[in-house]
Formats: sequence, structure tokens, C-alpha cells
Amino acid sequence: MMEEMWKSRRLHMITFRNRYSLYMKEKFLT
Repeated sequence: MMEEMWKSRRLHMITFRNRYSLYMKEKFLT
């Protein structure tokens, strides 16, 4: 169970990072 939790948390972090980078790109482009 702990492993599952860790995996989901890691996935969440990756998604957040991707979203953040996309946001920064848009900000710099405009």
C-alpha cells in the first residue's frame, strides 16, 4: 500500500511540474 501511495504522489509531482513549466512558457511567450 505504501508503494502505491508513493507512486501516486510521484505522479502528482510530475504532473504539477509539467503544468508549471507550461505556464511559465506561456508567460514568457506573451
